[in-house]
Order: sequence, then structure tokens, then C-alpha cells
Amino acid sequence: MSVVLQVLVLILSTASFLHSSQAFAPKHVGRMAPSLYVGSNFESSEPVVLTNVASEDSSNALMAADPHSQFAVMEQRLSSFNMEQVLGVTTASAIIGYLTLVLLDNGPSVPLMMSTLEHMVQAWGTQVWGSYEACLASNPVATKAATSATVYTIGDVIAQKSEGLTELDFPRVARSGIAGGIGHGPLSHVWYNLSESFFTHLHITAWWSFFPKIVVDQTVWGPIWNGSYILLLGLMNRENVDEMVGNVKTSTVPLFLDGLKLWPLAHCVTYGLVPVENRLLWVDLVEILWVTILATKAASLASEKDHRKTTMG
Repeated sequence: MSVVLQVLVLILSTASFLHSSQAFAPKHVGRMAPSLYVGSNFESSEPVVLTNVASEDSSNALMAADPHSQFAVMEQRLSSFNMEQVLGVTTASAIIGYLTLVLLDNGPSVPLMMSTLEHMVQAWGTQVWGSYEACLASNPVATKAATSATVYTIGDVIAQKSEGLTELDFPRVARSGIAGGIGHGPLSHVWYNLSESFFTHLHITAWWSFFPKIVVDQTVWGPIWNGSYILLLGLMNRENVDEMVGNVKTSTVPLFLDGLKLWPLAHCVTYGLVPVENRLLWVDLVEILWVTILATKAASLASEKDHRKTTMG
């Protein structure tokens, strides 16, 4: 690296430090400081409480007047640090510094900078996709199980937020993730391979074959998986058999109708464009929305059950 580049890096680093240090300035200098004692030591029975620190000068004066107050002033400053701003400014400065080096090494060309960023994104995407494909080839069921477990975990978190819950129900999140991992991933692997073999055996492989595939998917696989999800959650909630069967019966038709609003269009891509080995990945991306619906429905069934128990009690 040339001397000029080294000097520029030093300047950028210094600017980043100076800008970041602004985030350490007290944000609420006029607030109550209940632990700040002025004009007395910590053993005083009647400490004078400083209720308004007006400025940095007053803080320095307090520390000079009473060494004990140094701890209180430090506590006030520490409580007002904005670490998010520090991290944000540091990250932005690092990105700007990198782009500056790219431009200086290759000339001040905006198209070149955009080309470099595009190359970085493409290289990262290619590496991630290659790793996923390798895992899919060596362990298809385990890879799909992990994919579905991740999606069902995210979907349940979104469902809880959409329900307005202030705190996450982590056991519920875990149950949904487990249901996706042990249920949706492996069963979907079997279903998509079975469906493709079935239609290939019937010689239905033309471009329009995705139409009957969607019909079979929605009328066979959709209700099977929706019911399986409700059953798996019921087992993990230790519900009795009658309750689980009743929940499946109650939810089958509403979930089927809800599915018609989403899946036929999504499955035009699933069965029309995506290879069979990658169908679950595409479906799982759409499932983030669908799991939100499923998890919300399952939670409402559980809530109704608790309400009935409370009423009967």
C-alpha cells in the first residue's frame, strides 16, 4: 500500500474515533443522579443529593471539590453511553474507508465501485449456495429438516409479534421449531419426490403439468401437513387424544381455505420452475408467512381450550 493510502487510512480512522467519541457524551445531563453525593463522604448521615448536573464543567468542578463524587459522575456518564451509535458509526466508517481504498487503487470511478460491490455480493451468494447444495446432496433429509426448523422458528416469532405479545413465549417457539424439524422437513422430502415420481409415471411432464400437481398438493398434502402440525403441537403440549383430534377437525377447513389464498400462486413456481431437490427451500421461504398463520391458529385453539377449562372450573 502506498504512503498516500496509509495516510488516508490514518485520517479515516481518526475521524471515525472522533465521531464515535461523540456518542459517549451524556445524553441527559439534567436528570436526577440519586447516587451523587456532594460535600460529604459516603459515611455522612445526611448526604446532599445533586439533582441537576448542568454541564461538563459542573461535573469537573464537582470532582475537584470532592474526590468521592468522581464515582458518581463516572456512573452518570456510563449510564448515558449510546453503544448502538458507536457501533453504527464505526461500521459506516469502515465501509467508507474500504470503498475509498478501492477508488484510490483503481481510480475515482463510481461504476468500478459498484462493480466491486456486486462482485462481493455475488461471490458471497455463490459460496453460500454451493455450501447448501453440497449439504443437500450429502444429507438431503437432515438439510431439509434444519431448513424447516429454522423457518418454523422464525414464523412463530413473527406470529407472536403479530398477536401483540410483549414477551416471547420461548417454549412455544421451540415447539414450532421442533415440529418443523421433525415433521415438515422430512415429510416434505418424501412428498415432493413421491409427487414427481407419480406424475412422471403417468407421463404428465409437459409444461402444463404444474396445474394438476397444484390441485393434488392442495387437496392431499396441504390438509395432511396442517393436521400433522396441529397434532405435533398437541403432543408436545401433552393434550389428550380427543382434544387433538377435535383441534384437527376444527382447523382443517379454515386452514384449507386460507391456503387457497396463498399456495396456488406460490406453487406455480414450486412445480413449474423449481427442480424437485430445491422445492422445499422455495416452499420454506413462502412458509415464513404460512407458519405465521398456522402458529396463530394453533395458539387460538390452545387459548380456546384454556378458556373452556376456566369456564367449566
